[in-house]
Amino acid sequence: MNEKKDKKVWLLWMEGRVHEEYGAIKTPVGFIPKYEDLKALFQQIFSQDYTEEEYKAQFSIRTQKLAERFKRIMEVYKQEPFIPKVFIDHLNHQINRLKEAKEKLGDVITPDKFVESE
Repeated sequence: MNEKKDKKVWLLWMEGRVHEEYGAIKTPVGFIPKYEDLKALFQQIFSQDYTEEEYKAQFSIRTQKLAERFKRIMEVYKQEPFIPKVFIDHLNHQINRLKEAKEKLGDVITPDKFVESE
């Protein structure tokens, strides 16, 4: 995020996504916005340019760091007695998808390396 006020753009994108106004790019850990959509929203909302460099910095997937974070989260939640197994399974699936992505695309993956999904 560039500035705190930029959250408005992310929220508007999420709302538009729910209403099928925007597509998304599928990553190993979920969907991210397309650059063109965010660029247009920044221009529309703030009359401000949103560069591709900013987009790549904010939405690149750092596979090793993210997998390590998920492992730490999993260890904390495994200690809780009432956490559903499906939650831990989901984290394991994300970690595995990150490992596969790292093998194919490297440790830091820019959004343009992922296939677009609608």
